[in-house]
Amino acid sequence: MAAVAAWALLVLLYQYDAASLAPYELWFDVLFLISVLGIMLTRAVRRTGVQALFRAAALALALGISLYAAEQAARLSFRRAQSSGDARDFIGRHAQGPSYRRNNLGFRDNDVPAATPTPGGRASKKTSASRT
Repeated sequence: MAAVAAWALLVLLYQYDAASLAPYELWFDVLFLISVLGIMLTRAVRRTGVQALFRAAALALALGISLYAAEQAARLSFRRAQSSGDARDFIGRHAQGPSYRRNNLGFRDNDVPAATPTPGGRASKKTSASRT
């Protein structure tokens, strides 16, 4: 029943653009996914029993752990990879590219001066003459 309610709310949100439901979009998606997974879990237990369910859970856990380990190994392997700045080029281990001067915020632009507080403690661009 929760899956049907979540589906109806998602239809209202996406097909009929119900703006009042927009802040709850993520919660509707989560509710729908959890309820569908619950339906699948219930059907799997009824058909095959609990032992097959534990096998599937162990398989999913092993797959998740191996994918996580593979991603961490790839990140470790390519941690010094640099781009040549050319969109057609493969990102990999390249010779040192052109050196760019970076500003105090880490971007390739002029230095950004620190904001100076104005009298009164408010950072405002208005002057006292314009406050009349």
